[in-house]
Amino acid sequence: MQFPKLKNRVILAPMAGVTDIAFRELCVRYGASLTYTEMINATAILHKNKATEKLLHVSSKEKPVAVQLFGNNAEEIASAAKIIGKKFDIIDINCGCPVGKVTKIGAGCALMAKPDKIK
Repeated sequence: MQFPKLKNRVILAPMAGVTDIAFRELCVRYGASLTYTEMINATAILHKNKATEKLLHVSSKEKPVAVQLFGNNAEEIASAAKIIGKKFDIIDINCGCPVGKVTKIGAGCALMAKPDKIK
């Protein structure tokens, strides 16, 4: 698979509590060529968490659209990616979030200390 062709360099970053479907549609209307969902917990996808399923809703106006997954278990992240893969043009694995509730579970930037796990 190859990175989708973008019409410009305006990309909406994934922002927890901000990048819901309505906000993403507005960003597309005003020029974003790529939108991201909020950062999503891979384990919550596997557990079919209702709130998480809502975060995964995308609009037909969002093309291309990306999702950012986070977690600390490679098998869970891969399984979650397989479940949602057809819905998204890009699946991004978060390795940079410094927020305590993410790093304390060994996810986000905590993964940078374990490159073999990222691999």
